[in-house]
Amino acid sequence: MYNPANKTVLTISLSLSILLTPPSYAQKQKGKPAIMPAKVLAAKVTMQKLRAVVNVVGTAMPDREGAVSAEISGLVIKLDVREGDFVKQGQLICKLKDTALKLQYDQAKAELEGLQQYLDELLAGTRKEDIDRLKALVKEAQAVKEKWDREKKRIERLYKEKAASIKEYQDTISDWQSAVQKYYQMKAELAKAIAGPRKQTIARARAQVQAQQARVNQIKDQIDKTSIYAPYTGYVTAKKTEIGQWVTIGGSIVEMIAINTILARVDVPESAINYIRLNDKAEIWIDALNRKFTGRIAHIIPRGDPAARTFPVEIAIDNRSGQIKAGMFVRAKLPAGPMMNVMVVPRDAIIFKGPTRTIFVIRNNIAMPIMVETGLEYTEKVAVFGKLKPNELVVIRGNERLRPGQPIIILNTKQLGLKQTMPTIKGKFPQK
Repeated sequence: MYNPANKTVLTISLSLSILLTPPSYAQKQKGKPAIMPAKVLAAKVTMQKLRAVVNVVGTAMPDREGAVSAEISGLVIKLDVREGDFVKQGQLICKLKDTALKLQYDQAKAELEGLQQYLDELLAGTRKEDIDRLKALVKEAQAVKEKWDREKKRIERLYKEKAASIKEYQDTISDWQSAVQKYYQMKAELAKAIAGPRKQTIARARAQVQAQQARVNQIKDQIDKTSIYAPYTGYVTAKKTEIGQWVTIGGSIVEMIAINTILARVDVPESAINYIRLNDKAEIWIDALNRKFTGRIAHIIPRGDPAARTFPVEIAIDNRSGQIKAGMFVRAKLPAGPMMNVMVVPRDAIIFKGPTRTIFVIRNNIAMPIMVETGLEYTEKVAVFGKLKPNELVVIRGNERLRPGQPIIILNTKQLGLKQTMPTIKGKFPQK
């Protein structure tokens, strides 16, 4: 049934639709169908000073790795670690039998104590009691000597008077000489006791003590070496012996790696190596973890591969969490050139089609494709060269389905400080 009110509503709706629909895409032009506008996100072309970035690949390497070896020969009696075990620096890994060494140590230490006591006696000098005893012996010898001095005079007088025989005379002279020698001997002993031991005697005794102490220390060091400890904190990657086996000097016990810090080893082209500096920051991406890390240039090896013309560079990455495993594949972005003032756009603005690079520029709310060349790359920014101007708007989201000349509706005008001039059209924003 005809209703005039419905006619009025329909007329108003059609009028509003005509007024809000731009003629560029609501009407057919020259017989062509209308092009519907596309909803996009946009960004401005900016001028920035950037350094070139080179993308390289490499391998995650441990900060330390190597075999833990025995310093002495011995029988393994304890080995409490297995492959994959985490060990701390100073943790006991292996124990060798030390029974024979401990017996040698006890014997050497006893000999040292005897030599030390002798040296202490020499340094202390003669005791007062010994000196008093020697003084008494000297007086006794002196008394005996004086007695025989008198007897000698008497026998000489009698012998001259022919009142004593030749035998009596000779026996008396012999006893007198013995008494004199005994007296002077005891005096010398007393003087020696008072003077104390000679410096040379003390030095010889001290040298003997030092030599024996070195022997004791040597045996003690060998005993200590029967206990083999982790030289650093890390993981056991291989066992090289078992309990009951005999290891020789230098024989491997286990192999270990330290990964608290990971060294990402990459090969850098010779064209970029001179722009890399120690302690520069580097961006690392590990596919296996699907995660980005920040590292620093730790080592630049100045010897390159003459065939590939690349130089090894090691990037230190904090790995106290233990997420990164040695041997993982890594990607790295490293500085590769001087600072340059260039036009840059977000990487998402570039459409890659084979060797060509295209950017959709928004001019008069219309998408205009521009062929560009890409240059320096830094994080999410890419330097571009082409018919662009600073502050121009480029499409960064929804550009994959754009057609040349297609009208544009910018969804992030507030962030860009712009006013929306296109009609608002409901619909879902295209996802990349």
